[in-house]
Amino acid sequence: AAAGLPKNYIAGLQLTNDTDSAHDIQIGLGECRSSDDATDMVVSTVITKRIDATWAAGDDAGGMEDGDTVGATELFYVHLLSQADGTAVDMGFDTSPTAVNILADTVVAAASLTKYRLIGYVVTDSSSNIYSFTQTGDYFRLTSSTLPQDINDTTLTDDTFETATLSVPRHCLAHVYLNVAGSSNQSCHGTIRPADATEGSYQGNAFTDAAGSDTFGTNSGNVGMVLVDGSRQIDYAANEGTGTM
Repeated sequence: AAAGLPKNYIAGLQLTNDTDSAHDIQIGLGECRSSDDATDMVVSTVITKRIDATWAAGDDAGGMEDGDTVGATELFYVHLLSQADGTAVDMGFDTSPTAVNILADTVVAAASLTKYRLIGYVVTDSSSNIYSFTQTGDYFRLTSSTLPQDINDTTLTDDTFETATLSVPRHCLAHVYLNVAGSSNQSCHGTIRPADATEGSYQGNAFTDAAGSDTFGTNSGNVGMVLVDGSRQIDYAANEGTGTM
């Protein structure tokens, strides 16, 4: 690689919701190495991009590639963009983690923006508005009053794993809130694990466990972490002595 920042280097470049928090994202000052380890990309002035407008160069301009629109309950990757020599640094949104769509955008290509670096992601709600979030390093946490409900399964089979797709980036460590409700006064358990994993028994992998005696049955919840695969999927299951979950 050409002399410059170390491979995979990234510092700063923190993302935040901007004033129009439902549509605008701001990137802070910082620097990184491009994904192909060929170019240093430096943000020396704060940049704000709009997810609800087609891409245009500069601050407070559109950030969406011209072949796409903002959908409901959709994940968009946030990419830093630059020319091959590291100049004209900008930002854009893409459903691709490798920026293939935004780099193919007519205006982006005309600006000779050919380098990218994935720096974060956003998720939209049922009204196509960006969920509020906070970022600390590589950790992103959604902070809206309501959160994406990726799994809502009322036809569970006892001790049987099923697969779900989460509203998180691929190949990440997801921080998941899990709630399991049972129809009888029995202990109910829930578990998550990497997709297609086979290690251990159900109970050995459970990270939420509770017992209750109210007339509505057991209702338990907890928080756990799980590795997500390249399709953004995990496995989940539940267990109860009798009744349904």
